[in-house]
Amino acid sequence: MGDFNNVLSKNEKKGGLPVKNYETKDFVDCVASLDLLDLPSTVDFVAPGCISDHTLAIVSMFEQRKQLPKQFNFFNMWTMYDDFRELITANWKFCGYGIAQYMLKQKFLALKKPLQTLNRNKFSSISARASAMKNKLENLQLKLLEDGDRATNYAEIQRQTVIMLEAERMFIAQKAKIPYLKQGDRCTKFFHDLIKINHKRNAIISLTRLDGSICDDPKDIADCFVEYY
Repeated sequence: MGDFNNVLSKNEKKGGLPVKNYETKDFVDCVASLDLLDLPSTVDFVAPGCISDHTLAIVSMFEQRKQLPKQFNFFNMWTMYDDFRELITANWKFCGYGIAQYMLKQKFLALKKPLQTLNRNKFSSISARASAMKNKLENLQLKLLEDGDRATNYAEIQRQTVIMLEAERMFIAQKAKIPYLKQGDRCTKFFHDLIKINHKRNAIISLTRLDGSICDDPKDIADCFVEYY
């Protein structure tokens, strides 16, 4: 750990003159070119007291923690499936009684497993699937240029390739939270790194309880939220 005399963004500085973009550009470019990411950490500051005007900073680095079960996420790319509407209609049902909110929840739960199966069978490893379809289409196109024979299923393969490439674009755009992602930028290293950065930035690695104690265990953090609200 060292003092770089600069920050990666204006949000990392408190007090003093505001940070200008030109001041951080070199540092940001250096971190990006070296493919570096911030370590998950917390910083606690201790009052300096009357002996020194320097504040003691306690930095805690967190090791890789046990991953909790992933929450269910709806991916927009699933809507590209030909029979998506029929799948939703067939499973949007609940045989029982209760308040409207409870019945709605049960209908969503009934969709969870069919959508997971759809993702596993049709959209898992979406980048690899899209690349394979693209290569298959290009091989057919080269064959057409060489001998003039057009495969009977050419139109269907072309259609499926377009669907796979669009599904891949939707997946990356959603994971990176960039709605304006262009097709020309699909699957570049920048966007995959951005997905990892967003995941780390959104993670809550520690909380300070009302009594001042700090918890960093994922279960304790969840319990703190429940207890507070």
